[in-house]
Amino acid sequence: TIRVGVDPTYPPFESVAKDGTVEGFDVDLGNALCAKLKAKCVWVQSSFDGLIPGLQSRKFDVILSSMAANEKRRQQIDFTARLYRNQTRLIAKESAHLLPEASKLAGKRVAVEQGTVQETYARQKWAASG
Repeated sequence: TIRVGVDPTYPPFESVAKDGTVEGFDVDLGNALCAKLKAKCVWVQSSFDGLIPGLQSRKFDVILSSMAANEKRRQQIDFTARLYRNQTRLIAKESAHLLPEASKLAGKRVAVEQGTVQETYARQKWAASG
């Protein structure tokens, strides 16, 4: 049995199905890996912020939850090679005429998920411009 930590709030990568089970790309990938290893996957739901502490406290054996590696996380846990490349985009109403440039975002409110690489990027690249 392999206990897999997952934050099922990030469709289509991981989410909760109507029957209460987890589903999505990462879940399919994890189940395929477990099948290859002839092991059973047990999916353990957690908040995103709880994934690293959960791994460290052995609540689960691995994390498979669209977690990007960054320096802070690398200091706490080990990562595999990249499983897939994903690109981040700024999304706004067309009428807002926003571009992902610090000067164009000055004075605007930009929302990102706490603890993500997008938050780090926004703070490093955009926050100083206000």
